[in-house]
Amino acid sequence: MAYSIFNPEFTKRFAEIGFPTYLIIPLMTVKILGLIAIWTNKSKLLKEWSYSGFLFLFLLAILAEINAPVPDYFSPPIALILLLTSYTLWKKGLKERNHFLERRMY
Repeated sequence: MAYSIFNPEFTKRFAEIGFPTYLIIPLMTVKILGLIAIWTNKSKLLKEWSYSGFLFLFLLAILAEINAPVPDYFSPPIALILLLTSYTLWKKGLKERNHFLERRMY
């Protein structure tokens, strides 16, 4: 992610899509904080909010790419699919863990 902040091609693409370039650093900062919240698994609520933030980010990225002069139809949907897969596996793991703990109590 740090590479994309200083990459002139990324900045050019960001402006090409129609976003102001001053949003790059706050957006990257929030992305890093979201990844930390998901990876550390300290708070379920914070993790849920991080997943929802990434969901909105990727949906908006898809819409931005559709309206771009030279659209990239590949990257945002792949990111969305990976996000939904990660979220589904996390929820499935929580359900299995809770089921295991309930069975263990009896």
